[in-house]
Amino acid sequence: MKSRYETEVERISDAVIIERSHPDPARFAALYDRHAMEIHRYAARRLGPQAADDITAEVFVAAFRRRDRYDLTCDDARPWLYGIATNLIGKHRRAEVRFFRAIACTPTWHPPLLVRWPRVVPECSPPSQAPTPREHVACGLVSPPPARWPSH
Repeated sequence: MKSRYETEVERISDAVIIERSHPDPARFAALYDRHAMEIHRYAARRLGPQAADDITAEVFVAAFRRRDRYDLTCDDARPWLYGIATNLIGKHRRAEVRFFRAIACTPTWHPPLLVRWPRVVPECSPPSQAPTPREHVACGLVSPPPARWPSH
């Protein structure tokens, strides 16, 4: 049997829940209970179950922080939550692309690096496996030199 609170929450709109969460932030949990599984499924179809857990949590944290900007004339908050989820999924994918590009630029042998301007020189690396200055610039490890690479 459902409690009176659970029955009341089922009948009221998302806009009312968000409005009531301003003076009483704990009421925002009803919005989470109502839509979290749906948002999680949406994220899981796009990123997989592990990343979907993080995205779902981030969606509701962002929604909670921005609840004062929610348009209370919209009774259903799902389009708003899906918009937040879509933006976070895009950020996640862009971060993944940057990560994989950086991995692709790294040499297979990973020595500790010493920074010597204007290039990064691996400590004790065999010359055949040391990354070239061009590879460092391509990976974004250093900025390109003004004229040419110094010879040392």
